Amino acid sequence: MGLVRGGPARGRGGQKEKRKQNPAPKGLPRGPPAPNSPRRSRIPELRDPVSGTAVAELAQHRHRLVLVTHQDATEHLGETLTDAVQQAHHDGPAISEIAIVVGPEGGISQAEITALQDAGARIVVLGTHILRASTAGPAAVAVINERLGRWYPPQATG
Repeated sequence: MGLVRGGPARGRGGQKEKRKQNPAPKGLPRGPPAPNSPRRSRIPELRDPVSGTAVAELAQHRHRLVLVTHQDATEHLGETLTDAVQQAHHDGPAISEIAIVVGPEGGISQAEITALQDAGARIVVLGTHILRASTAGPAAVAVINERLGRWYPPQATG
């Protein structure tokens, strides 16, 4: 799908703060993905879970756009991405990396949202439906790839 590296974030969560956290979320691949996928230009790097503090540090890199998905956000992911890319094109600095933060089941706590915003992250919504954490990440990658034109056929030259 165009993912370069990924891994789960561990947060305090919203309504389900006291829920026991498993050592690794279900569905996280245990080994490297199959390298024989058609047209795959790289194999994504899978990372260990990171805490809210480490995620906030991601947003402090001036060439990185950090998009945090949250059901109460007012900015749409696709529109925010388009605006950020256009602004970077005109005003700089160029965006060299996009990080997507998807909270745990139960959501990201308000304290974590505030810390991420203070670090420079943009809080975005995917749409009108609330998706499970296991679905929100791939959905966000799909929106980003579409907005960046990665899924359009190559233009004929000549």
